[in-house]
Amino acid sequence: MPPPLPPRPVAKQEVSSRVASTEEQPKKAALTERIGSFFGTLIKKMGGIWSDRAMTPQFLGALPTNEWLEADGENPYALAEKGDDAVEYAKEMGPLPTKLREVQNYGTEAVAGAIRDAMSYPNDETKLTAALTDLGPSVDCIAGWYDAGESLGELIPRLANDVEKEFEANDPSRKAASIQAVVRVLGFILEFDAAKMGTPSIQNDFSFVRRAQNKNAALTSGILDPNKASVCSMFIAQSSPMVARVADALDTSSATKIAKVAHVLSVAASDKRTDPKQRDACLTAMTAAFVLYDRAAKNFGGAFGPASPVNAKRIATAIRKFAPEQRLNVLFGAFMYSTVNYSKHASQAVQNIVDR
Repeated sequence: MPPPLPPRPVAKQEVSSRVASTEEQPKKAALTERIGSFFGTLIKKMGGIWSDRAMTPQFLGALPTNEWLEADGENPYALAEKGDDAVEYAKEMGPLPTKLREVQNYGTEAVAGAIRDAMSYPNDETKLTAALTDLGPSVDCIAGWYDAGESLGELIPRLANDVEKEFEANDPSRKAASIQAVVRVLGFILEFDAAKMGTPSIQNDFSFVRRAQNKNAALTSGILDPNKASVCSMFIAQSSPMVARVADALDTSSATKIAKVAHVLSVAASDKRTDPKQRDACLTAMTAAFVLYDRAAKNFGGAFGPASPVNAKRIATAIRKFAPEQRLNVLFGAFMYSTVNYSKHASQAVQNIVDR
């Protein structure tokens, strides 16, 4: 039997690397613990206070439906708490149902015919004047939509702050006006832009008026304020004008709060205790909040990026699983086309849910 081989000599460098490795192990463990603690705190904050609030029966019962957008009257709101905030919210939300009906019912064949006649006879000032007169109410609507967008640009950041305070209070017995208001206003934003996106005649009509203004400003002075012509034109040129205007008004803090609203509404929409009409309102507002965050976010990939405080896959899953069939085109349409990061940064898993 041959004698055993002598032990292999260990190089000094190898010994030092083993010692260093042994010394680094506690450091790596401490770093791992700190990272875990950070993400644990983040998850607890997002999934704890905010999600727990959404899971309470009192909160679910306080959620509004989309029916307020179809109501008639000056003030079709029954906010649960009649404090100063509720009164103020109701005042600012008052015109929104009318604005939505205007865009959904925009245009008539008579007006379209008058525009065609004027374009067929470009040197006939009588026909041009007749077309502009017929377009007067439409121009008033467009100017009113711009004003509504400006108001919402001021209201949404304020609502985001009020909603965060409400969730951090974590009082299940409250049915805060801010929570109901933010769901309703976000719903309006998404529904308005969906209707506008499906009505190309809005932009065509306004472009006709602008060309007439450039040709002879006196002819349009009665229907179009020259001081608002440019801003209204830029507003209506956007495919999603309300989303674009409100997103421009959100700073990083407000955008993050809106992302949290999207997260909470995805929890509420997925809760089996949620009434179907309330679930539809949740899904609509959730999608609008997600889109707003994506457009306002400064982080890489927006709402679809790794640093997003709202999970894009969770939002897409909630739409796919709980939205009625007739609502999928509207919600996924906004998810894909009103965001700015879907095409480049949506994961394959998210795309598979949308394309299913």
